[in-house]
Amino acid sequence: MQKLTDKNLKRDEKIKAVALELFLQRGYEATHLKDIIKISGGSFSNIYKSFESKEALFVELIQDHCTSHFKDIENLIQDAKNKSLEEFLSSFGRAYMEIFFHPDSIGLVKVVFSQISNEKLGLVKWFESNQNKLSDSLVKDFLSKQKEENISQNASRLANLFCIMLREPYFKRCVCLGEFPNKKEQIEHVDFIVQIFLKGLLSFH
Repeated sequence: MQKLTDKNLKRDEKIKAVALELFLQRGYEATHLKDIIKISGGSFSNIYKSFESKEALFVELIQDHCTSHFKDIENLIQDAKNKSLEEFLSSFGRAYMEIFFHPDSIGLVKVVFSQISNEKLGLVKWFESNQNKLSDSLVKDFLSKQKEENISQNASRLANLFCIMLREPYFKRCVCLGEFPNKKEQIEHVDFIVQIFLKGLLSFH
C-alpha cells in the first residue's frame, strides 16, 4: 500500500472532520458526498481513493470515535488500574460519564441508531467484531483479573451490565430531550451505581 503524504493525510482528516459535522447536523441519509466535497475542498476521486464510499467513510468515523473514546478513558483511569475494585469502578465511571455524555458523542450515537438496520453499513456486524475497541472492555479486563471466580468468569457480562447502569437514565434523556447531566450529577450517579453494583457482586454466587 502506498504511504500517504502529509498533504494527503491532512486532506483526509479535513474530509472526515467535515463529514462528521454534516452527519451530526443533517443525519446520515441527508448528507451527500457532494456536500462533503464542497466544504472540504476535496474531490470524488479523493474520497473514493481514501474511503471507497460514503458507507466506508461513515464506518471509519465510528471507528475513530470509538478509538478516541477508549484511549481518553484509558488515560484517565491509569492510576486506578492497580487499586481496589471500588476505586477502579469509580474512576472508570467518572471518566465514562464525562466522555460518553458529550453532545458530539450522543449525536453520533443517534445517527448510528438511525442506521442500525442499514445493511450496506453493516453496523451490527462491525460492533460484534470490534468489542475490544469499546470502552466496556476496559472494565472486562479488570474484572477478569479478580480472584473471585464468580466475577472473573463473568467479566464480560458484568462489564456490559455496569456500563448500562452508568448510562441510564441519562442516556434516554440526552437522546430524547437533549438534557445532559452536569458534573455534580455525574459524580453522584457514579457513586450510587458503584455501590449498587458492588452490593450485587457480594450476593452473586
